[in-house]
Amino acid sequence: MSQATTRVTSAWLAGLLALAGHGCTVTETGNPPLSAKMSLTAHSSDVAAVGIAPATGAAFTVDSAWVAIGDVRFVRAAVCDLPGATEVDVPGPLVRDLALAPSPIDFAIAGDDYCRVRVPLERAQAPLPPEAPPELLDASVVIVGRRADGRTVLVRSRRALEIDTRSRGAPFALRDREAAVLLSFDVARWLAGVDVEGAAPGADGRVVIDDVQNRPQLEVLEANLEAALALYRDLNDDARLEPDEAMSPLASGGP
Repeated sequence: MSQATTRVTSAWLAGLLALAGHGCTVTETGNPPLSAKMSLTAHSSDVAAVGIAPATGAAFTVDSAWVAIGDVRFVRAAVCDLPGATEVDVPGPLVRDLALAPSPIDFAIAGDDYCRVRVPLERAQAPLPPEAPPELLDASVVIVGRRADGRTVLVRSRRALEIDTRSRGAPFALRDREAAVLLSFDVARWLAGVDVEGAAPGADGRVVIDDVQNRPQLEVLEANLEAALALYRDLNDDARLEPDEAMSPLASGGP
């Protein structure tokens, strides 16, 4: 982060909101803070190739997709990479199964224009959520799914990286009626080019794709991670990415 960038924690803004609720007028450089909502979820841009359970008929079905994410940083600026930007953190760690119905995360942020969201994938540390697979320990991504032949596949990545999702034109607004957003990973793009069918099973019959087994397939998935994430407006505030919402990402990862 450059010296010209100011970071504001969500907890600090939450304090401002509390003061405002007691009759004080609070602004941050002229913009009032507001309560926002972010949901972490997954979708598939190619449901014939990769589906998310309970969907059926795909060549590969994702039953669970665990990720470990650090502090998510919203960058407040009309144009990215210029001095004077402000970063607002949504504190992590956030350890989620993206295949489950998402639980929205409430946070406080100044109502204004934003140009990017930085999303760090980090290796999960103990204690894990009780329902998380043990393979998630010291890993950033763990996918469990099934090939069309019914064979179980486990993908485990330990890659840590910051995914920079950026607006591809005008900045996006977070204001009173536009403060619900979705960070959604596209599982079809995650697995694009990954030869799941050609991956060799282990002694227990499972296909494991990790640092040791079927490593070439893992390298393809890890190369896909940045381009598979985007930020969307949650227009109906239901914490799910709908087809009309998917057509207009606010910010996207990759080049």
